[in-house]
Amino acid sequence: MLKCHLQHLCRHPRCIFIFKKCKSSETTGDKNDKLQRVRRIKRYNLESKVLFGSIVQTHKTEEPVKIVPPESEVHKKSESKLDLNIVENIKEEKLRDTSGRKTKSSLNAILTFPLTDTEGVDFSISDSVQVDLDVKVPSVTRILQGTMPPERRAILDRWEREMIRKLGQEGFQQYKTETFKKGHTLHSSIECLLKGTPPSEIEVDAKNEGHWKSLEAVFPDVSEVQMLEATVQHPQLHYLGIFDCLAKYKDSVCIIDWKTSQKPKQTIGKTYDNPLQIAAYIGAANANKDLNIQVDSGCIVVAYENGDPAHCHFMDPKMCSKFWYQWLRRLHKYWNTRDSPNM
Repeated sequence: MLKCHLQHLCRHPRCIFIFKKCKSSETTGDKNDKLQRVRRIKRYNLESKVLFGSIVQTHKTEEPVKIVPPESEVHKKSESKLDLNIVENIKEEKLRDTSGRKTKSSLNAILTFPLTDTEGVDFSISDSVQVDLDVKVPSVTRILQGTMPPERRAILDRWEREMIRKLGQEGFQQYKTETFKKGHTLHSSIECLLKGTPPSEIEVDAKNEGHWKSLEAVFPDVSEVQMLEATVQHPQLHYLGIFDCLAKYKDSVCIIDWKTSQKPKQTIGKTYDNPLQIAAYIGAANANKDLNIQVDSGCIVVAYENGDPAHCHFMDPKMCSKFWYQWLRRLHKYWNTRDSPNM
């Protein structure tokens, strides 16, 4: 009975109407799906045309394919149906790719660039950044200042505000000028000594007498001087810097940097970015074929104005490698966040 009753219901005119209506609706849905697929294909074709240009016919056919010129009305109508934001994004990406501007995938190669033995490395900043590299190569100091961590920047700003409060704006400027002069005259005296001038013939500035006394115990450990006040430029990572000395410190050939301080710097951590600076110089020197050297050690010598014995922070190969990769992260950040060549 139940079966017959169901059969009877299935033959009911209203039931048949509902069935037909559902069937008709399903057919419309299929048509919509097909329409969406067609629109999607058209959209892909238009995107390809924006990226790669019009289709090029490579072989003869019985019926030549009619290619619609980009300026035609048909093309304009079809383009108007595409989301304008998508079109702009495609054009922007194409422009960025062809101009060679910052592409993150290529700039990431900076992070793994070796400190030594760089001859076989096929990478250059110029492949990823469009800039006049012959004129606007940034210095190590400029890069470190431009990528200084916020906490370190805050400490420096706080120190400057305190100095201005004590000395006034003009007094603070004069303090910085005097500090620079002291460093310059001290470096000149050290250079004379390392060039072979007898200590008795070197005229040390009165303001450097404390520094000179501080360094007296260090000078005997420096020998076989190869370079003094040398400018080096990394040919692939495109930065430059001037290091103080390339010589043997005790038993190791290393790049030496002379620093002055009024406060004691017993640990290398107290020298802040100086180890990164040394590592950057070492990397540039090793990559420079004209120099024909391979250095894997460094030394930061801190001299004190009051004459206290200088602190020598020697950087062995393992430590240099550590600071080298920290430097590469800062260099990577610089090129990634650089808005203009004058940053």
